[in-house]
Amino acid sequence: MPNLANLPVADLQAGTANWSGQGYIDGLKMQWVSATALTVSSGAAFIPALNKCLPVPGAIAKTGLALTASTWYHVYLWLNAGVPDIEIVTTAPAAAYNGTARAKTGDTSRRYVGSVLTDGAGSIASFKQSGNLIMYTTFTGSAPYRVLSNGAAMTTTNVSCAACIPITSQLASIVIFNSDSSASMIIGDPDGSNNMLGLPGNPATRLFAPQTLNSSQQFNYSYQSAPSSGLYVDVHGYVYER
Repeated sequence: MPNLANLPVADLQAGTANWSGQGYIDGLKMQWVSATALTVSSGAAFIPALNKCLPVPGAIAKTGLALTASTWYHVYLWLNAGVPDIEIVTTAPAAAYNGTARAKTGDTSRRYVGSVLTDGAGSIASFKQSGNLIMYTTFTGSAPYRVLSNGAAMTTTNVSCAACIPITSQLASIVIFNSDSSASMIIGDPDGSNNMLGLPGNPATRLFAPQTLNSSQQFNYSYQSAPSSGLYVDVHGYVYER
């Protein structure tokens, strides 16, 4: 793919439906500003309905947001009366139309940029973005980030991360604590890969690891013998596709 950042704007806007850059996106990094404010950085992205790449010469800020509590919101780039703008709505992105690129479900004039989560008060959960990695900077030792609390299953059991991992992610950053001092456990991917053996617990030990998820944002776990106390898993972040 050519380095589109070095192309004139006119060339960026002259895309065609069979151009290999239909999935192109650059920059457009989300920045948490406050509980009611979000900024998306400058960049560019191909917009399917426009059949061209839309340059975004400066950051786009949204302030004074009044959002519903405990809800996923999805951020889209669009052309608003000739001016690049972002839309923050609950409508999820559709399946990828090219590679990992997505548009808003039912509206290909909106190109998917990312997702943000609100807490029980409707505030945007604080985070930092690096590339396609999102790391929460809020407290993650309770729901919805604590996705398993004192789990003690001895048969393979699925655990959902969907409350804190968007539908565009199948890779979580998790912290594991096995509070049992003698029983070991296994964490894995319901699709049958990435099994990880957890050793008996130690009060001072936490295991930080990437964990693959299935398409429903689930992992699974099981103890290898009956535990006297259980497993705790906290989600600290995720890698997503766009």
